[in-house]
Formats: sequence, C-alpha cells, structure tokens
Amino acid sequence: MVRLRKFAIVLATLLLAACHRAASDRAPIIIIVADALRHDYASLPDYVPDPRGFARLKATATDFRKCVTTMPMTRGSFPGLLSGEMTGTLDASARQQSWVRRLHDAGYRTTFIASSYAFGTDPSSVDVGPLFDDVDLENVPGRVARPMPEALNLLDRALARRKSDRILVIVHLFYPHAPYWKGSYGASVTQLDHEIAAALDILQRRGVYERAHVIVTSDHGESLQEHDAPPQHGWNVYDEETRVPLLWKLPGQHQPRVVNDLVRNYDIGPTLVRLVGARDTARPSLRSAVPIAALTGEGSAPPIAFHAALESRMDPIPQIAVRTNRYLLIENTEGFRFPELYDYERDPAELYNIAGSEEGKRVMRDLEPWLAQLKQIWIDVAREQREALTPEMRKTLESLGYLGTAPSSSQPWAPLEVSPVPGLRVRFRECFSRRWTQYAAETYDSLFPVRLVDAGGELFVIANSTGDLSRLRSRIAHQPGVAIHGPEYADVWFERRTYALAPESTTLFALLDGRLLKRYFVDPNDYRLDSDGQTFGKVVATLEGEFTDLLDAGTLGVVLFQKDAVYLRGVDGHMEILGRFASDADRAAVEETTGTVFVADGLTILRLHAGDAPQVFATTTNPILSLAIRGDELWVGTHPFPPSPANDKTPVVIYNTRTARQIGTFGSRLLHPTNSFWSAVDVGPFGIAYPRQMMFHGDRLYVLDSGLERILSFDLF
Repeated sequence: MVRLRKFAIVLATLLLAACHRAASDRAPIIIIVADALRHDYASLPDYVPDPRGFARLKATATDFRKCVTTMPMTRGSFPGLLSGEMTGTLDASARQQSWVRRLHDAGYRTTFIASSYAFGTDPSSVDVGPLFDDVDLENVPGRVARPMPEALNLLDRALARRKSDRILVIVHLFYPHAPYWKGSYGASVTQLDHEIAAALDILQRRGVYERAHVIVTSDHGESLQEHDAPPQHGWNVYDEETRVPLLWKLPGQHQPRVVNDLVRNYDIGPTLVRLVGARDTARPSLRSAVPIAALTGEGSAPPIAFHAALESRMDPIPQIAVRTNRYLLIENTEGFRFPELYDYERDPAELYNIAGSEEGKRVMRDLEPWLAQLKQIWIDVAREQREALTPEMRKTLESLGYLGTAPSSSQPWAPLEVSPVPGLRVRFRECFSRRWTQYAAETYDSLFPVRLVDAGGELFVIANSTGDLSRLRSRIAHQPGVAIHGPEYADVWFERRTYALAPESTTLFALLDGRLLKRYFVDPNDYRLDSDGQTFGKVVATLEGEFTDLLDAGTLGVVLFQKDAVYLRGVDGHMEILGRFASDADRAAVEETTGTVFVADGLTILRLHAGDAPQVFATTTNPILSLAIRGDELWVGTHPFPPSPANDKTPVVIYNTRTARQIGTFGSRLLHPTNSFWSAVDVGPFGIAYPRQMMFHGDRLYVLDSGLERILSFDLF
C-alpha cells in the first residue's frame, strides 16, 4: 500500500509537470527580485500583510521553503541568478553560459529593470547590459535607488510594447533594503508587499498573469542582529542572509503548493529553459545549476548548496559553506576561526555548533570533500573581484560599508581543545557576541553583558545600558532534543533600578539600590508580586549601610561589598566584616568546604576567614579582573595592561588553593608582540582579551570577555 501511494504521488507530479511544461511553451516570464528580503518575512514585527500581494500570489503558486542564494549581497548573488551557475562574477564566460542567452536564442525578448547602482558597467557592479535586449539602469544622480512605483511603471511599458508572449522581464525592486521605511525592516516589507500587489494588478490588466511564469524571490536576506551581525547583509552565510523566499506561479496554475526540498536561486533559469523547451547548451560542472525537479518532474533535488561571504563586511575573512537539507557546514578560508556545523532538524535558528560532537565529526567527514572543491573556486572568485576594483571604487564601497576589515585576518588555525592543567581538558563550545541585544526592548539597543549567574540549573545574564540593568533568562532547559552548545537568552523583565544578582539554590538574590535584598524565583510558576504589587519576588531584608555588590557564598550566606569593605551575611542574617578592601563579586570566589573567601584587591589575592586576619594568597604583575573556584583550583583573570610578555600571552593564571603555587594557564590574549593591542588580539575560540568574569556551571566554563564583548562557553572533561 505504501509503495502504491508513493507511486501515485510520483505519477501525479510527473503528470502535473508535463501539463505545465506544455502550457509553459512560449509563456511570458516575469521575475520580480526584491532586495534583501528574508525568507521569514511573514513573521517580522511591524510587517502588515497586504492580502492582494504575497498572499494573493501564494494562493495560486508553488512556495519553495528552502531556497538559498550563493552570496549575501547583490553583486555576488545576481551573477549566479543570471548565469545559472555558482559564481560571484558575470564575466564573458558566465554570460555565454547564461540561461538568459538560451531564452534569447529561443525567440524571447529579454528586459532587465534595475533599481540601484549595483547594476552598471564599472567593476563594482553587475554588468547586465550585454546579456539583455533592453536594460533600464538606475542612473539618477543623488538618488539612493529607483522608487518601486517607477520600476513597476517600466514593467508596465515592457508588457505594453511586447509583440508576442515570448518575453522575459526581470524587475529588481530595492525594498526592503536599507534605509528602512520609517526605520523598520518590517515596515519596509509591508511597502514591498503593496508593490507586489500593484505588480500583480499590472500583469492581470495586461492579460498575461494567467498564462505567465510569475516568480517572486530575493537576491539575499538580511541580518537583524543574529549571529553577531548588525542590521544589514554581507556579514555571513547563515540562514537570515542566504535563505530567500521563492514563489513560482506556473502558467495555468490555480492551486497552492509547498515544496520543502532544497533549491538554489541559480536553479531558476535552467528550470525555465527546460520548461519553455529552449535549447540547453550549458556545460555541466560543479558550479552548474540543476533544474528544479518539483517543476520539471525530472531528476532530483540537488544534494548540496554552496554559500560564500567574500569581499564583504567579513573581509578579509571570507566564509564558505556547504548546505544540505539537514546540515550547514561553515569554514573560514583564512582559517582564523573554527568550523561551524548546524543541524536544521534540531536547531533551525543555527544557535548550537555541533562541530565538536561525534555526530558533527561524522557529518563533517562526509561534507569536507565538497568543501575541498569549493574552496579553490571561491578563493579564485574573490581574487578576481578584488583585482577588478579600481582604487576609486574600493573607496566608494568602503564608504558604503561593503568592504571592511576584521580583527587579525592572519589568525592561525586554533585548536578546539586544550589542557590548561594536568588531568583537565577544556573544549570550546560556543561564542555569544551581541546576540542578546535582539531580545531587548528598542530603548536597550546598546546592551552588553556585565555579569553571569546560575541558579536552579539555569544560566542568567545581566546586561547593562546607560546605567539600567536587565536580567536575561537562559532557555537551555526548554530546548528538548537539541544538542546544546551554549544557551539561548530571552528577556524576562526590565527593572529601571541599579541592582546586582547572586544565585541561591533555585532562587536569585538581588541587591536593589544598594540597601534592599530581594529574592527572585527562577521558575516562572513561582513568580509573585511583592508587598507593593510592583515587581516579582520577595523582600528578604533592608540592609544598614549602602552596598555595591553581592556574591553567593552557599551555606556560608552572602558576601556583600562596599566601596572599601567586604562583609559576610550569614544565613541567619548576622553581618560580619571580613576586611577592608576595594573589590567586587567578579574579583571574589568562595570555597565552601573550607569556609574561605578569596578576594582580589589590585594586584593581591587575599584569603579571608570569618574571625581571622586576612592572609596574602598570591600577587600578580597585572591588576586582577576575576576569580573563580574549581575544586582546589583558583582561576585568576588578569587585566591586559600594562603589557608584558607573560601577560600578553595568557589572560588566565591557575593556582592551587592549598599550596598557592601556579599550576597552569588558560586562554590566549595576543597572537604576537605588538605596540597596537587590538591589531593582534586573539579572537579565536580561546582568545580572551579582558576576562571580566569566569563562572563554572556544572561541567561547563563560561568566560565573559568585556574587551571583545562576548561570552565564551567551554566543556570540561
């Protein structure tokens, strides 16, 4: 029965494709390419759907849910779209191979309508002139882009002057590319949706909609602060920048259809060649497109797609990637970073890098042969693009943000695992950098992490902005079936008060306004209003005096800090001074088994016991930023300045808490001696510039690096 059902599905697909192929002969072809439209546009804030736009087209079109582009920028993706092969340039060879040329040879009148300066004759642009019969370029001085109504008016003219149905019109619309409408990307998509509705009206008024191929897609996506990138594109090869919508209404199609197979935007043209019966003379190669099987009824979905971020904002650290229906493998061609592997079935947001897992190693072995072939192709393409730029065009592109620099382009390959002390292996898990800002309110657009705490098995992050602090709650425990490689943060609340947090079992202690101790509950089901009905939690005590910070001391109580003193508040509420030192929770660590509190004061680490005089534990050559306890090990994070050979090399020194002897080091600060610190800073998996805080969380280590504004997580074995 199962085989019979599968046979029926295949037969129906073949019959449908055959019918549409017959209807496609000599059919008009209208392709609308939006600029920087994400695949998930429908779920964006501020987007208000137009029922006569995308929704109308979807009602009678095939919706390809896994369409990807080659490069996350117009001048890199359009050459592939127009040539029908994986390329970043539209040179003479690519034009000769182009499917547009095949349609021209089959009697099609070809037209291209551009809406930005990405198309033209200079080396930085895509030169479409020699490829089309008619080209309308954007050439109005001082204008960012052609208004969409003007572009659609040119579409209307092209349809009005047609002499037969054999026409190909490609319209490039600048929206929702920045600058965004009213400052909102979602609002820009709304404006685009209105123009899509207007375009469909034009097609129907000109009598071609019913019998035409109507295709709407995008050249690339747009980052909205995911994966360490600000709003824009050209930064990386993750889904938000390389996955695009593809809606395709075949001639005579009246029913919607959804296809979840992987397709590439450069497959569109060769599929059209096959559907309209044009002669295909393209030479098959690794770079060639594959006609879309869901439309032609022939062959199968391509097993892989390729991406690259070249000569873009990631320059000089280009990325290449291999994508299958399930996995995305990313490698940086200059080797300064570490490989990344994501499993779309369990991690559609590409948050958890599984490259270091056993599953990841197996998948990488299968995909690395493809990477080996890809790497040289893309390096050659990048070199061709760079050499073609004149100094003037390079300067122009730099001013637009399309060319930039990144730290340490000569960074050597870094291992994913190190052994800082005998018997301990530390393996890199994940890097979080600026990602938490996407969860904050718009008024908190300058958030950066200042404190990590854990409670009840959860990880918490405190982020700072203009003096206000917010708490971000880890959602690790709420990701069943996901290979966890670092937490995902979600906003819980904002409280416009100065406060610090410390974990206590399954709750969090908060110090508000320097005097009020308050308990917050980790489990949302335990949240309750305080006595004034304003905030969640429960007041524990009002302190005498004003305090600046606090640290959980487990069964000992809570360590409280003033500007020049350190106190221990026992579980019974009794306060006892430990010493008069200028310190804080980041520069303190508690050894519960011995009742010892280690506190850093400048270059000195002190050992404190209630009722005893302070003892000097160790001294360092640089100011101490952070302390953390692991068993009988005291991990000490140091300030990068003043520079010294030893301090430049290792940011974290490890001591034995019993003997006070140094037993190891961890991390890397600079790649080589230099007078310019940030030009040589190590940004690899173990690079730590400014270890503001270290925290052991079960079998993981988290390091908050406020110099590079990122959080690194590591597995401990």
